[in-house]
Amino acid sequence: MNKIDLENISTIETEGAAAKTRIIDQLNQEYINYMLSKIPRNQFAKVEELASMVSWMVSDENSSAIGEVFNLSGERTTY
Repeated sequence: MNKIDLENISTIETEGAAAKTRIIDQLNQEYINYMLSKIPRNQFAKVEELASMVSWMVSDENSSAIGEVFNLSGERTTY
């Protein structure tokens, strides 16, 4: 067992996502449509979904995900 195991430290990361925020609201609709066309699920992530995932990642409920990468990008975004 290494030091990270003994101190209960997990190394987890998330892959980015275009989230529906006020920044998106400032873009013109043509560019928003372009962005959405490059996201397989054709929708922006919801901030609440991202926050929920990160909250779980750092909670005691997550006792086994170590060294994981969670993709929150609506599958594979390609823009």
